[in-house]
Amino acid sequence: MKHSLLRSRTFRLWIICYLIVLLIPLAFSGVLQAHTSKNLRARAYEDGSHSVDLLARVTDERLSALFNMANTVCGASDIIKLRFIQLPFDAAKYYEIHRRAEFLSNFSAYGDMVSGCYVYCDNLGCILDAHHIYTRDNQYSRIVTQQFGLEEDAFEALMGARHTGDFCVTGNGRLLLVKSVSSGIKFSRPPLTVILVLDTAKTRAFFDLTGKNWQGRALMLLPESALAHGDGAGDWLSSEAYLAPDGDSVVVAQPSAVMEGVGYALVIPQSRLLADAKSSQLLFLYFTLCTLALGGALAFLLAHHNYKPVRELTRTLEANEEGGGAFSAISRRFGELREELARLSVIENRQIFEALLSGKLYRLEPEQLKQLRGTIGGGLFIAALLEPEREGGAAPDDEAFAAQLEAQLVSRSGNVCRCVVRPYDSGYAAVLGFAEGMSRYDAQLYAQDVVKDVISRDTAFPALSAYLGNACEGLEGVSQSCRQAAMAREYANFVSRTGRQVVLFDETMVSSDISWRDYDIVDAERRFVALMLDGSYGAGEQLLHEIISYYTGQEGVSLRVMQTRMYGVINMMLNVLHEAEPQAGDTLKGKGGLLERLLNARTMQELEDVVFQILRQLQDQHDQTQDQLSTKLEAVTHYIGANYYDQNLSVQMLADRFGLSLPYLSREFKNSKGIGVLNYINQYRIDKAKEILLHDEDATLSDVAQRVGYSSSQTLIRIFKRYEGVTPGQFRDAGKNAHGA
Repeated sequence: MKHSLLRSRTFRLWIICYLIVLLIPLAFSGVLQAHTSKNLRARAYEDGSHSVDLLARVTDERLSALFNMANTVCGASDIIKLRFIQLPFDAAKYYEIHRRAEFLSNFSAYGDMVSGCYVYCDNLGCILDAHHIYTRDNQYSRIVTQQFGLEEDAFEALMGARHTGDFCVTGNGRLLLVKSVSSGIKFSRPPLTVILVLDTAKTRAFFDLTGKNWQGRALMLLPESALAHGDGAGDWLSSEAYLAPDGDSVVVAQPSAVMEGVGYALVIPQSRLLADAKSSQLLFLYFTLCTLALGGALAFLLAHHNYKPVRELTRTLEANEEGGGAFSAISRRFGELREELARLSVIENRQIFEALLSGKLYRLEPEQLKQLRGTIGGGLFIAALLEPEREGGAAPDDEAFAAQLEAQLVSRSGNVCRCVVRPYDSGYAAVLGFAEGMSRYDAQLYAQDVVKDVISRDTAFPALSAYLGNACEGLEGVSQSCRQAAMAREYANFVSRTGRQVVLFDETMVSSDISWRDYDIVDAERRFVALMLDGSYGAGEQLLHEIISYYTGQEGVSLRVMQTRMYGVINMMLNVLHEAEPQAGDTLKGKGGLLERLLNARTMQELEDVVFQILRQLQDQHDQTQDQLSTKLEAVTHYIGANYYDQNLSVQMLADRFGLSLPYLSREFKNSKGIGVLNYINQYRIDKAKEILLHDEDATLSDVAQRVGYSSSQTLIRIFKRYEGVTPGQFRDAGKNAHGA
């Protein structure tokens, strides 16, 4: 039996279950391990911050002394007056230059960070220290290359720029502090520049000691421009670009309090942080192994206990010791239970579906209603009755056929609607669910096309007849749509039995005796309304001729039916047209109007004359309003230009102010200007914002946004980038660069 237990599904099931359950403490341990690593990382960051703070304070003290020295040299009158001495040299000028340069001897005790103090005279083309004048004919190149570590071209470029106290890293890691003597705007190049050559040995040793304590590196961060003439990256001098996070280290950085653009950083390797976590990792591994062993033992014991019913069943069924007969019996029983559950589920689904179609949703439980809404999503529903021709042949399996039919409907409908098909009455019922935003007419035409496409294809299905109801809102409307489909079926059966035609007009404007292969009159009427809305009265008149010819060509269409049909088309057109032109149709209504004459027409010809008279009157009214419209559109444009800063300015506000409907204003403005109203407003505001950004340097983005009608700087940035492709800040910088060039 032990062999049977190990091979049994019970044992495997318990092993799997306990492994899954044990994943919880294992996962918790893993999270705890990650949390420990995070805490170690945070503690290292905090301790490193103290080290960087000490590093910054010590180095800033030295930098402060250097800046005081440079400021003293730059402020000395003996040094400043050197800019007024001009070439050529003579004995008197040499003597005066030497006498003034002797001022630098006051800094002979440069301190532990300065190895040399020099002054570069641009007007004389020479370099001075306390005892020498280095001209281009006398050791100039040697001082530049050996003392400064620069090529002459690089040195000239460095001296040609103004410096407020900038660092420059040169060859072999030399560090220069360069400061231009103030000279106003008279000179295009600084006439005098003070150069301090720094002895960085002690400072570097302090940085190396700080980094060594952390098994990492301590860095002095300089601007990219300071590293242009020498490679300090990878040493104790570097730039912020070196600090890009790579996931293998922790970086603690702090800016200098003395010099802008200078900072200090400590890079701590990941191995240093995780050294303290090895013990917790070993504990985690030990806990994992013990947990797995304990779980396996418990799973075996419980599986052995739960295998007892299987042994009893084996004895009852006289199965062999392997337990195969027992499991076969259990499998058969489970199969029977599954079949029973499937049968009960089918019965329940049919009851729910029949309650939906019959309008008895109140009989359903809340969970059943929730299930129904999840199955048939949407806010607009159409019911269809589908009946196969079963005479002379075997009836298809109801559930299987319904599933195939549902698959076909789903395939044809795509993502526009959801379809459910169930056996119902003597055939099948389908419910098509559309989104709430879809119009009823669009839903009806789409459902008609989908069903027509499915039943007209040459498939394995028996011949089907389809009857569709109207589009109704909500699940409660499904029963109404189903009743309308049943009425359509009754009319069709009446026609087939009596051989007489019955022309039925309902709110969908679909005639029951019109074949799908005939002219789609519903689509023609909708296209006619669309042409009226676009102001295409000539094309609309031609299409209306075709519509009237279609109706008059049908047998059994009486004058009364034509009056009702034409009144419905004209009234639908006026309702839609009223949204664009509120005055449209006002003169057609009322006692004695053209609509009343349409309903009182006594002949078909009189009816047709009244219809086209209505169309011509609407066209005349449209033509008369075009001049007024042009004036109003100009007024709208001027109003936008005068009130673009108003945050309440919107398309709806403009439509209300000038007595136009929003669709009409949007359509006509775009036809006239070639751009939508909202795009015009935004473009106007962005143009004004560009003027402010270029001419008012003190204006913040928040100020600019308020001045052009946006509620916040974030809104300005988002819309500015959409229209210009750059942010306002980038646009302003580009403008400054262009102006400076």
